[in-house]
Amino acid sequence: MRFLNDLLKNFPSYTKGHFETTSINDEVMVYSGPMELIGGTSISGSGTVALAWEPYPRMQFKLDGPLKGEFSNLSASELQFPRHSRSGQVMVSSRSLGEGDNSRTTGVIYSDIEFGDGSQLSEVRFHVANFHDSVGIAVTDGQSTWAGRHELSHKGWTVTIDKVPHFKELFAQLRTGGYGITHVGVIRRSDGSAFRSQDVSDVLKALDVTLTFSRGLWCPVVLPVGHDQNNERCWYRWTSLHVGRVSPIISWFPEVDRSSLTKLFPGVLDRVSSSRWRDPLGVALHWYIEAVGARSGAEASIVYAQTALEVISSVLLVDELNLHTDQKLDALKAYDRLSQLMNSVGLPNNIPQSLRSLRADVSAGKLDKHKTASSTISGIRNKIIHPTASNRMALARLSSTTVIEAMSLSIWHVEMVLLWLFKYSGVYSNRLRERSIMDNDNVPWRV
Repeated sequence: MRFLNDLLKNFPSYTKGHFETTSINDEVMVYSGPMELIGGTSISGSGTVALAWEPYPRMQFKLDGPLKGEFSNLSASELQFPRHSRSGQVMVSSRSLGEGDNSRTTGVIYSDIEFGDGSQLSEVRFHVANFHDSVGIAVTDGQSTWAGRHELSHKGWTVTIDKVPHFKELFAQLRTGGYGITHVGVIRRSDGSAFRSQDVSDVLKALDVTLTFSRGLWCPVVLPVGHDQNNERCWYRWTSLHVGRVSPIISWFPEVDRSSLTKLFPGVLDRVSSSRWRDPLGVALHWYIEAVGARSGAEASIVYAQTALEVISSVLLVDELNLHTDQKLDALKAYDRLSQLMNSVGLPNNIPQSLRSLRADVSAGKLDKHKTASSTISGIRNKIIHPTASNRMALARLSSTTVIEAMSLSIWHVEMVLLWLFKYSGVYSNRLRERSIMDNDNVPWRV
């Protein structure tokens, strides 16, 4: 036993969070105390705020107290926290009457609320829901070890992300769907200096993009908490949530490669710190997540993926590379825009040999004169969004396998373009061919 204890001391301790979910969909209590609801008249009393998951993730409040007068407007209201001199905008969803004038009011906080003093932070701890069960650096809780740490750094910041100690039980439950806090992380300045809460906004945004893009579903940072130089909690923030339910998703992320997040994060932080890219990346990421989710079918995913590519091409070809004006770019055919984007990124414009059904239908002339990847993807997209009689007939001639392969090729292009934008030089899981979890490819531009 002494040998084991000595061995465990060689591993770094895991990052402890302020909140956890021991089982999936457990509510996470973040506040209990006095509150006042203002909306025409008011309700004052004691209440709670919790991160609730079902039927959708949200910051939910429950307030018990006497109703003062007639409360006719139960929709948009303001929730005040007298102890902290803070308030937030809420939507009231229900009110039930108890004995006398007492009532219970329930609703959702939809505005961001910050508490405390964020002027002198030594670190910000955060929580992540529904991320990959990926391999990382070994950490310990003093009783056991697990390979669950990712270390990121860029622009004077260091970020550590750890799987929670009970990850095996949690991931086993998540296979059936649902939500759970799977990771905890911490952000610090590389030189150990203090920082303000607003200084870390780009880092938090970059983590949102890094984790979401890697997971293939919405996977943002939740419940960030700031500590001061004495390691006391001094600041925290509640935000509106957009967390994706766990479902079978094919992702580019190589779960067994411990360096992938480390290599991805710097390029993401560079892009989200740029006023040119911050908002367009958010739009492109939205359409990418819709495409890989495939909840509306393969045809919709093809449209979503090309929409993401259109957003990126408009910024890259016009604003960054100065190859076109907006007017000239709009005048190009969709396949020309896509072809120029692929050429700028250095992607091949052929249809891979592994997509046998798509190649066969192209060779058979079922897609008019389209032969390249860009013209084939754009051609199918155009037939979907312009459902004339001839286009409907053309789509009907394609097998379901062909449409699925076209969807995979479209999503692959989005993944490669984003990875190129982020200057990623690692390996990836290639959705265009059969592979095992250990079988990954180099990105096309890696030498």
